[in-house]
Amino acid sequence: GILAKDAAIQSCRSGWFLSYPSVASAVLYAAFIAYLVLLPDVLNGTLQMMVAAKCLFSATAFGMAAAVVRERSQSVFPVIFLHAVALIAFIFLSSI
Repeated sequence: GILAKDAAIQSCRSGWFLSYPSVASAVLYAAFIAYLVLLPDVLNGTLQMMVAAKCLFSATAFGMAAAVVRERSQSVFPVIFLHAVALIAFIFLSSI
C-alpha cells in the first residue's frame, strides 16, 4: 500500500514491467524468509554460504513472481494459490 501509493504498478491491461513496489516487496520477502530459514544455522555457527545464496535467490525469485501476480491480478488470492502450488511441489519433490 505505502510503496504503491505514488509508483506506477502493473494492471491486467498494462505491459509487463518490474515496478519499484514489486522489487521492494521481493527484497523484503527474501530477507524475511532468509532470516527464518538461516537464523538457526547462524546461531549454531554452521552457516554455509552456498545454502544461503540458494535460499536468497529462491526467495527473491518467488517474491518477484508473487509480486507480479499480485499486481497484475490486483488481488491477494492468486498469490495464496501460488504459495499453495509451491508448497505442494516442494512436498512432492522432497519425497522423490
